[in-house]
Amino acid sequence: MPDNIVRHLSASLTAFELVVVPGLDGSARHHWQSMWQNFFQAKGISIRRVNQKIWSTPHYNRWIMTLVSTVEKSRKPVLLVGHSLGCILIAHAVEQGLLPDTVAGALLVAPADVENGPTQDISRVAAFSPVPISPLPFPALVVGSRNDPWLSVTRARMFAKHWNASFVDAGRKGHIGNQSHLGCWSDGLMFLDRLTQTVLIEKTGLR
Repeated sequence: MPDNIVRHLSASLTAFELVVVPGLDGSARHHWQSMWQNFFQAKGISIRRVNQKIWSTPHYNRWIMTLVSTVEKSRKPVLLVGHSLGCILIAHAVEQGLLPDTVAGALLVAPADVENGPTQDISRVAAFSPVPISPLPFPALVVGSRNDPWLSVTRARMFAKHWNASFVDAGRKGHIGNQSHLGCWSDGLMFLDRLTQTVLIEKTGLR
């Protein structure tokens, strides 16, 4: 991983706490979310994870309340780092007005299209359908893959537009999750840096 990106990100992130929001089936040790958590903890960056009790059968209300209670523990402005169903969870929490205003921004990677997902899994996420389309009250970056079984690029762009977020094409990375084997996903760190700079400029006018 390029040292300049690491130094730049570490300096920018000191003002924030990262809150990792995994999706369906959670994020395994080799998932980029888990690797980021270990990496940033080692760098002294504040980071915590939303820990759902049951990852394989998501319960809508319990998942939302766990997200909200985790965010409420933060003592700094929060940057949410969501993947898959975690992104949709964030959108639902926003639509219900449940997230505290400490949330400063969100990186939304491969949002799970719970209306059009893979046939074998769609019933597990039925409670999260339809996808909320209310604008997000903070800067957000939606990252989509060109060969994601959970999300077409067309739908990814549509979600980004409704959420008042920017869209980034990550190339052909599958669902950008447990099966994608991306390591620390340096492209994702650059997307996080882009989001962080946007938030800093919006909040302080400083780069």
